[in-house]
Amino acid sequence: MRHIFFIGVILTSLTGCIGVGRYTKIVEKGLANRPAVDTTLSRDYITVKSNGIKPLEAIKVETLKSQCIPALVYWNIEQEIRSEYDPYMQVKRFSYFLNQYCDSVNFASRLKGKKLEINVESIPNSFSYSLKSQAFIFGFFYTVMGHEGIIPAPQEFCIRFKVYQDGNLYKGGTYTGKGLEQYVDMGLMSYQSMVNAYFKQNDKSLRKMAELVVKYVDEVI
Repeated sequence: MRHIFFIGVILTSLTGCIGVGRYTKIVEKGLANRPAVDTTLSRDYITVKSNGIKPLEAIKVETLKSQCIPALVYWNIEQEIRSEYDPYMQVKRFSYFLNQYCDSVNFASRLKGKKLEINVESIPNSFSYSLKSQAFIFGFFYTVMGHEGIIPAPQEFCIRFKVYQDGNLYKGGTYTGKGLEQYVDMGLMSYQSMVNAYFKQNDKSLRKMAELVVKYVDEVI
């Protein structure tokens, strides 16, 4: 049975689990690697608020699942680690992309002197690293199936908006949607590259959500 042991060692190295401590540092570095944006960017005709959203001073990383089933002819490894980061900074980045998009389409002229107030009620700010691996051993040979990567949390993006004219409420409404990130397949990437790829997607998602909000408000008014 010695060859089974050595195959097991190989399989474990191919589909090894990462510790929460090490993974936390990787996520922290991924957040630090995000391109800087001007979080003070504002326009006098737009106000972005986040009433009810509280800053998260430190990221939260927790293991949701950790399982390893070694057997003579079958191995199963599963791990899921959830990361939650500051939603307030997500709002700040969203606000930057919103103002940037409004500038690009000259939304001020569309408002014709009106003021737009946006309150972000919820915004995606978590994701999970997921590893699922099944190995079937046939003598000296083995086959491995599964996946390893990042799964965005199914969080809702929700804003309420009000448009004022001469200080009086002109129109209002709600826009809801989902984050637009996709599954990030780790493939041959390192853990750090995988996390960096997720945050790059996340910024694209925030930029697109800002665009969709502006277009929705434009249709309403």
